[in-house]
Amino acid sequence: MSVEDVVVIGAGIVGACVARELSKYENLNVKLVEKELDVSCGTTKANTGIIHAGYDDDPLQYPVRARLCSKGNKLWHEMVEELNIHVNWCGSIVGATDDEEIAALELLLKRGIANNVPDLKLLVGEEARRLEPKLNNLKAALYAPTEGTVLPFEAAIAIVENAKSNGVLPILDAKVVGIEQSNGCGFIVKTSAGDFKADWVINAAGLYGDEVSKMVGILETNNGVDIKIRPRRGEYWIFPSEYGSPVKHIVFSVPSGATKGIVLTPDPEGSLIVGPNSEELSSMDKEEKATTRAGLNEVYKFVVGKWGPILPPRNRCIKNFAGLRAEPQHGDFIVEGYKKCEGFINAIGIRSPGLTSAPMIAKEVLNVMVEQGFKGKVKDKWNPYRAPIPRAISLPYEQRRRLVSGDNRYSHLVCWCEGVSEGEIVEAIKRGARTIQGVSFRTRAGLGRCQGMSCQSKIVEILSRELGVPPEKVLLKSKGSEVLACRIKDLVGVSDESN
Repeated sequence: MSVEDVVVIGAGIVGACVARELSKYENLNVKLVEKELDVSCGTTKANTGIIHAGYDDDPLQYPVRARLCSKGNKLWHEMVEELNIHVNWCGSIVGATDDEEIAALELLLKRGIANNVPDLKLLVGEEARRLEPKLNNLKAALYAPTEGTVLPFEAAIAIVENAKSNGVLPILDAKVVGIEQSNGCGFIVKTSAGDFKADWVINAAGLYGDEVSKMVGILETNNGVDIKIRPRRGEYWIFPSEYGSPVKHIVFSVPSGATKGIVLTPDPEGSLIVGPNSEELSSMDKEEKATTRAGLNEVYKFVVGKWGPILPPRNRCIKNFAGLRAEPQHGDFIVEGYKKCEGFINAIGIRSPGLTSAPMIAKEVLNVMVEQGFKGKVKDKWNPYRAPIPRAISLPYEQRRRLVSGDNRYSHLVCWCEGVSEGEIVEAIKRGARTIQGVSFRTRAGLGRCQGMSCQSKIVEILSRELGVPPEKVLLKSKGSEVLACRIKDLVGVSDESN
């Protein structure tokens, strides 16, 4: 039995799910190629993290989104258990404040039924207000109990860890610069980290998916739509768990236009995420992740104007951030192969609900491979499970005692806001963290109330020691993001040998 080489381009949530799905087959050798220093550094890391129910996508206008979302939701209910991903299955409501919006909820209910979304309910009056008593003017709500939230960066990391344990090779800091077709016998994927032979190339490059597709001459979808990805920016507020969330469920307003609107989201750690707004950017602005005063004001004022003064004061916010969504020309996912370039498969234009749909997108990619002749042999001992990094402070006493007796670094608290120990940070580095952000995404160190003001210097020290690099070479998140300019000793001309 011959083994076929697969290169998956992009280690966001879609690329991660594709790599994990393909790791089930013993006759595939899978490489996951990512241009950044870690997985989940693009559109995946900066979004609301909602696992949508699937009622919002019109099956006539966006047939791929409508078909995959509710099925993806079901797969997430299995996957979070297998991979020990933190989740808050809090359910969601779409809130209506007048008769026109109630009519819109009735249309969403019919659409959800058409999309096979289970257990949707339209609640009116007191029945709706009992779900969310703090929302002013709430007259009705479309309730979707199957929705929940994850931390998207944690989810992608967990999926890649599991894929790696099943034989996938992640290759980081490897920007794809070209793809050559090898005389009808596969491809050569040229990257900044070397060239890789591939029988199959899966393009999950997010915002840069159109540029990768262009490398093999694929400029249109099979339906004749131009493959162009433009960034859409959304801005957010995060309020910490200590102030309590004013809502128990994910709260949407009735959607208007092409977005789901500004959302109130209780995340799995108890924080409240508020946003996003929506701003179309040019195709030249695929790295424009700055927040704006106007955008953040828009988000905050919308919530207060719609639902009343339910948010904490602005000065209680611990972080503002902006994320970019990969918006395709026609609004629907592009998941397809091409007769003129067999072996190359696009999984791009994955805007919302891309996180929810990602496990099903992976299965769609596999289906395209089968249509193009792939005959997979499933591994006898494929492992669907992944053990989390132990959170010492959350363990029962006896488990914590055993953990500390095996490695006393689990008793050394580094991040007081989130209760993260040195042992957890060391384990995160063993699992692939190479930056401060990588440590934070795996352990939550630095993501609490003080946002690393108290613990960042200690994290730098641990990274320096474990990676064997000077402290001034430790990076925040990407190349050129050193957090220390130099050592004070160097400024004053004191050598390491001096007393």
